[in-house]
Amino acid sequence: MLIINPIKVNAGILLIVVAMVIATETFQAINGLQLTTGRVTDMESRRTGYDGSMTYIPTISFLDNVGEEHRVVTIYSTYNFKIGKELDIYYDPKNLSSIRLGKFISLWGIPLLLASLGFLLLCSSIRKAKCYRSYMWTMK
Repeated sequence: MLIINPIKVNAGILLIVVAMVIATETFQAINGLQLTTGRVTDMESRRTGYDGSMTYIPTISFLDNVGEEHRVVTIYSTYNFKIGKELDIYYDPKNLSSIRLGKFISLWGIPLLLASLGFLLLCSSIRKAKCYRSYMWTMK
């Protein structure tokens, strides 16, 4: 006999559904974007928040599909890139000031983490009733 914890099952399913929604939105977002290589031309760092954590603000230059150079200042709070570093980026040809990093973790990290947690919750929600039965047997 199996015992199923409904709270863990519902939480696991919810996490997997949220992961699928975020992954679908990410896929649709990058589907309309152009992939190119950008170069970090400037890097600024600031202390932010109540805990004084660092926020890194790189300036990234890239060439669009017609060969024009563009510079975008963006905020990536955890990435401290070296000046001159080349990065794969996705940009919107209609809005050249909007870019996304082409790193796997930047694109798919959150959906992957949420789906993994959901799967672990689902797996841990099912346990065998044998342990419970043997415990009750010794209580008599």
